[in-house]
Amino acid sequence: MSEIENPEHYQPDQDTRNIKVGALDLKTTLRNDKASSNRFSYFGEQASGGLKASFAGVLSEDAVILRHIELDRELRGKGVGAALLHDLEQRLEQQGVKDFYAGFFNPKTVDFLLRNGYKIIPFTAMDDELKTRLGIDSKDFDFRVVDQDVFDRLKTVEPDKFKKILLRRS
Repeated sequence: MSEIENPEHYQPDQDTRNIKVGALDLKTTLRNDKASSNRFSYFGEQASGGLKASFAGVLSEDAVILRHIELDRELRGKGVGAALLHDLEQRLEQQGVKDFYAGFFNPKTVDFLLRNGYKIIPFTAMDDELKTRLGIDSKDFDFRVVDQDVFDRLKTVEPDKFKKILLRRS
């Protein structure tokens, strides 16, 4: 019986490093959990304790979809989220990831990703095989939003009516 089949002995792959973001020293941890549908999680925590940021998603072969971003309010707008996103992307690239996607409905999160090298793409631009590997369900996504112009126009009129928007790092 493998470690994954026997959860009692299973430990997810984990990589912990320290990074400096401005005056902050952060301990970052990337966990790849093959026992739970190739999910990954990434945490940034101040040396003094307390979870400050978390990212999570699904990793499949050479592609990943980011599905969760959370950052403490007092750290927003200070470059911490961007630095942690960049560190996460570098670490996943070291594991062979070539294609980075994200799916979010919150306009502020979408704007954050747009500022950090992601572009909105039409849901139909991703092939079905990749959608299946990444566990992407079409009913969760907003087919109206095919590019940033449409997104910018809709968020001024219907900011609370989005389904998830598909983005890809360019």
